[in-house]
Amino acid sequence: MTSVHTIPFSAADVATDHALQRAGQLPLRLYYLPHQVSLDALLDLGLRPGFGNEMLQFGGMKIFVDGTGHDGYGNHRLDLKWDADELIAFVSRAHEGGLQLWMHVTSPSAIRMAAAAVEAALRRRPGPHRHRLAHGGDFVDSGEDMRRLRDLGIRLVTTPQFIYSQGGIPGTRCPRPMCLPTPVDEGFELIGGSDSTGTVSDGMAPLFNIACAVRRQTRGAHDFLTEERITVEEGHRMFSIWAARGAFEGADKGSIAPGKLGDSPCSRATPSRCPRTSWPRSARTPPSWAAGSSTSGDDGRATAASGRVQGGR
Repeated sequence: MTSVHTIPFSAADVATDHALQRAGQLPLRLYYLPHQVSLDALLDLGLRPGFGNEMLQFGGMKIFVDGTGHDGYGNHRLDLKWDADELIAFVSRAHEGGLQLWMHVTSPSAIRMAAAAVEAALRRRPGPHRHRLAHGGDFVDSGEDMRRLRDLGIRLVTTPQFIYSQGGIPGTRCPRPMCLPTPVDEGFELIGGSDSTGTVSDGMAPLFNIACAVRRQTRGAHDFLTEERITVEEGHRMFSIWAARGAFEGADKGSIAPGKLGDSPCSRATPSRCPRTSWPRSARTPPSWAAGSSTSGDDGRATAASGRVQGGR
């Protein structure tokens, strides 16, 4: 990994990251979105996405439209945290203040509530944005909802490791379709997410998530709705250029091109040439490079440097 979009749990997390950055010891580029903070406080500070430098940037704010969406046994449970008017007022204020919102959704009801809030905010103040629905790509189950979200410019986040970790769980919440090719066909640039702090630590590795989306196999080695597989190339885009564009970073990250940050992951094997039947258990995080310096070498030490890709041959 070379960049992480992260959700700090406290001011101490941000202070620690800042101290590492000032000391030149921050091994990854971080784009952070606090969620246990006051909207008024953020608006009063005047922070906007991109505030910071190439290593540590403010992104916006995370909120929960609903919660886990189940009762702990895999059965669906509606768990909305807002009423419609409250959410509209909150999203409108954040949007007018220039903040990017990451909205957690785990049900079609929450997806529609978030869509209505963004729609109302855009009526008050039209303009480009990057509001996104965390897990929206996993739970949207209606073509009508997809087209509405697309037309509103809302980005969808998917968590492919759920296929592996939860695909075999019985109940009314799981399995869910996670119909990844359909949003892509509808024009979405799906953003890949790990949810590693919320569910499964193994899901942190991007290659593992790509493998889950391509192979679609559960922890019990059962195929899971294999007709919904995506291609290896689409999987890579979810964790590179599509993710970068979803955070206003497409001009600097997500691909190798002149003028962009020289970040590139390296692997001993080409994933598209690996036998699909060996995924996802064979997927491991390869050594990575941030601006030309190794961030995870064989000795376990981490470094980072600053640099951009030069033009020419």
